[in-house]
Amino acid sequence: MPTSTKEDPELVAAAAGVSRTTVYRHFRSITGLLDAVAADLLSRARFDELLAAVSLPEPVAALAEVTRLGCGIWAIDPDLVRNLLALARAQADAVPVIDQLEAGRVQVMEYLVQRLDESGALAAGLSRRDAVDLLVAATGFAGWDQIVTARRRSPATATSLIVRLALRAVT
Repeated sequence: MPTSTKEDPELVAAAAGVSRTTVYRHFRSITGLLDAVAADLLSRARFDELLAAVSLPEPVAALAEVTRLGCGIWAIDPDLVRNLLALARAQADAVPVIDQLEAGRVQVMEYLVQRLDESGALAAGLSRRDAVDLLVAATGFAGWDQIVTARRRSPATATSLIVRLALRAVT
């Protein structure tokens, strides 16, 4: 793993089979490159469907569908997600990209919890803040990946279990 930003473009260029100049021509920084990689992943995972699911009329159904589609992001390219998360731990330039993705996930969960609460579907005695924390923990990549890799379950099974966990945690 590179230890400085200066080394990254060279490694990216070598892996892509292009010159370092080509990488710099298209992406002014490693953060820009990682933003493009994340945007491509979201596009391939049909992120537009997830955003539409947030507004489904029934908030419990919206939570189930958003969770299913969110796990679909992990399932589309788990190796890429693992590498992005590992890079963020080792390379400061990757942190803003991961932070932006996570902030978006938290916002969606906050909105869904608000809808659950307003409809009376939020579990009795569970604060909105606690519900959001539970959903953020339950729907993150680490749990899904643990089920798929360590427990050797299919991505579809992992997704189904995560949806079930999210619903039981907050409704």
